[in-house]
Amino acid sequence: MAEGILPNQNDRADIVQMPWRILPPQFALVFIQAQISLPATRPFRTVEVFGYPSRQSAMTIHDANGRHVVPIEDGAEQKLLAAKLAPQEDGQIRVGYSKSSLQEAFDNAVRQIPPPSSEIADALVTYVLKRSGKIEGGIAGLELYFAEVEAAAG
Repeated sequence: MAEGILPNQNDRADIVQMPWRILPPQFALVFIQAQISLPATRPFRTVEVFGYPSRQSAMTIHDANGRHVVPIEDGAEQKLLAAKLAPQEDGQIRVGYSKSSLQEAFDNAVRQIPPPSSEIADALVTYVLKRSGKIEGGIAGLELYFAEVEAAAG
């Protein structure tokens, strides 16, 4: 969750996963500006649900003021959602999330899977979509796509 003041009435705040292929993943607080600005400040509060390694107690978020290590908090709704979407303990199954599309959720899940530790230089990895869907509702009007992806050799 992030809170603050937006400089324009029609700006939007979002928390997105950084494109770096590192574990644990890192995130950025970004502001999406419309082509035409309505110059009036307004408060914002954005809440995101991400697949994240369960053994981690904190996550890194980047914003205009630098890098911040933020403790991970589980709310009651997030615990129910996490239980519903929890991947198997296989290590090669990850869940990705997106506000915009199933394809982006799939790509986010693939980014979380560590590279294969194969002795073959040109080893192939097959990514299989196990489950996908869209979660809607709640007071805040949550719209979230999810994709559960499994990696297999070959």
